[in-house]
This record gives sequence, C-alpha cells and structure tokens, in this order.
Amino acid sequence: METPTTELAKDAPKIVWNKSKRRFETEDKEAYIEYVVRENGKVMVMDLVHTYVPTSKRGLGLASHLCVAAFNHAKSQSMSIIPTCSYQGFENLYEATGRIICANCHLANKSVDIEVP
Repeated sequence: METPTTELAKDAPKIVWNKSKRRFETEDKEAYIEYVVRENGKVMVMDLVHTYVPTSKRGLGLASHLCVAAFNHAKSQSMSIIPTCSYQGFENLYEATGRIICANCHLANKSVDIEVP
C-alpha cells in the first residue's frame, strides 16, 4: 500500500543542479530557481533571487520542488539561505490543495529561522 509520502516521491519531478547557470531546474529546463552565492563573513549564503514556472506547468508544485532542491543543496554545503525571490506571477498563490505555489516568495515576506549544522 502506498502512503501519501511514497506517492509524492514517485511523482516528484527530477530537479537538476545547473552549476554554470547558478540555478536548479526541471529536467526539461522550463522551470527553475536562480541563486547567487554571497559571502557573509565566514558564512556562505545562497540568495534565491528568482523562481520561474511556465504558465502551462503552474499549479503542479514545481516551485516547491525547486525550493526544496535548493534548500537541500545549501544545507549539504553548510550554506545559509536568503529567499529574496521576486516571483509574483500568481493572483492566487495557493494551489487547490492549499499548498503554497511559490514557498520561496512567502518565506521572503516572513521571519524564518533556518538552522544549518
């Protein structure tokens, strides 16, 4: 029997790190989240500056998957995150399920504590 977590993992799109373009993108390169790496003293910071999902693929949770990939990468590299994404292309920023379409934008507008070991 499949659990909701198993179903989500099975249906998750493949996200690829495109180091040369400083972004994480879907395998077809149509949806992506761009970043800039900054140095803050001795701490490296990944600034998530732009998220794009084409109109034809909105509402599928791609922005969320892109954010998770970027967050996981930053954590694995002992980097902090600054979510300053300017992506505001939706009138309603919630999917029918209630999930945030672009969590990155919402995080930029709220106080967030992220711990990196």
